[in-house]
Amino acid sequence: MFFLLNVYTYTIFAQNDDEDTKFTITKKNDAIVVNLLNNYWQNVELPMKQMPISLGIEIYTFETLLKNDRTFNISLGIGFSSHNVHHNALPFDSLTITYFKLIPPGVEYTKNKLTINYMDVPLELNIVSKTDKRNRNFRFAIGTKGGIMINNYLKYVGKDFRNNSGKEVKFKEYRLENVMWYRYGFYVRVSYARLGLTANYFPLPIFEKNKGPRFIPITYGITFSIK
Repeated sequence: MFFLLNVYTYTIFAQNDDEDTKFTITKKNDAIVVNLLNNYWQNVELPMKQMPISLGIEIYTFETLLKNDRTFNISLGIGFSSHNVHHNALPFDSLTITYFKLIPPGVEYTKNKLTINYMDVPLELNIVSKTDKRNRNFRFAIGTKGGIMINNYLKYVGKDFRNNSGKEVKFKEYRLENVMWYRYGFYVRVSYARLGLTANYFPLPIFEKNKGPRFIPITYGITFSIK
């Protein structure tokens, strides 16, 4: 399956005379793309704050739909993404609506994040330059993706302020209420050789309409490909 392996096509030219048999190997534009991202939510209002760095990752494998080597091409992929945002509040539910309550001032903690993991299917248009003297080229990709949530959870490491025990605690809470079970978005990726930059925008909020804050996800970071 192309989702699991890069696809290679081998073309063999054989001659019947005394010359040695010649082999030509053509490698398609299929690739595994890894994006290391900083995650950010729009519409977060003070006093709730996000940490400057909230790392996430996307791993996709693509197959080129137009099999000839071309300047313009279309690729279809599938893969996994993990969206993490570190902040200073904890979600709680009241009357089926999700709110965020600040961690009390003075409480020491080392981690407090909300994580949502997705299975995504991206579709993109690729524009590839001619190979330069270093046998490298520029690649510009613009695409859209749809995803289905695999799971979500909250992770906290710090002082136990819920029970006022003062002890160091570590816990995860899975299946947070009112999180959207799907998403869609748009992205761009610009790279030279195997390294580049990428950004995603997702119009849908993290939580269902009228059931939580309207946090809109934006991600940006570096990308590299494995061919």
